[in-house]
Parts: sequence; structure tokens; C-alpha cells
Amino acid sequence: MPLYDCTFILNPQLEETALDGCIKNARDMIDHSGGRVVSENRMGMRRFAYEIQKLSQGYYISLVFEGGGRTVGELEHQLRLDEGCLRFLTCLAPKVTEREDKSLSRSQEANSTTVSGPHQHNKPSPKSEPPEEKDATK
Repeated sequence: MPLYDCTFILNPQLEETALDGCIKNARDMIDHSGGRVVSENRMGMRRFAYEIQKLSQGYYISLVFEGGGRTVGELEHQLRLDEGCLRFLTCLAPKVTEREDKSLSRSQEANSTTVSGPHQHNKPSPKSEPPEEKDATK
């Protein structure tokens, strides 16, 4: 089954129980339609770049799940009907194998300790020599 990432923004004026209820409804919809939730990331309150429904911030949640097209359709349908959901976006997430995961973590560690761009080489820079003066007497 393909892996999807659905990120949605909930109204910040919702109470904690209503917020948990919206997330639980989304998880239940995925499970009910034959999918499986792989991970849930509650990113918390974030400020918007522009106002949405006269609000300047929202509560961000990201669900990574396995499922088919039917699962995505039903989840998005439910999010459209939920008045607490301000925006949502579902996209196909790349599958990361265990081998790729290890190589990504190694490259992130290397990038955090050294700063090098793709065009930088460890060759010594050429020494700049003053231009030779031409003898005008010849």
C-alpha cells in the first residue's frame, strides 16, 4: 500500500477535548477504510503567513498512513465536513527503507559538523602571482 502524509490545521479556539476528538475521528476513518496510521505528529500552534477565516494561527497535525485511494478520499471528505478543520493537504509520501534512513541520518550528522557546498573542493587555491612586467627596451 502507498504511504501518504496528511497535514491539517485545526481551529486554535477548539478545546483540548474537541481537538483530540478531531484527530481521533481522522485516525478512526483511516482504520475503518482499510488503512493503517504509521505516525502522528502534533506540531502544535503555529502562526499563519496570512489570515484564514479571520484567524492568525492554527494547530497543525501531520498523519502518515498507509492506504489506498479510497482511504484518502474518505479522509479528505471527512476533513471537508469538519468545521474545526481550517485547511488540509494530503500528498504521497516517499517510502524510506531502513538502509536509506541510516544513510540520511549519517548525512545529516555530517552536514551539521562540516559546512561544504557541492562545488567546494579540498584543493589548495592557486597562488596569485603578480603579472610579469614587459621589458619596454626590447
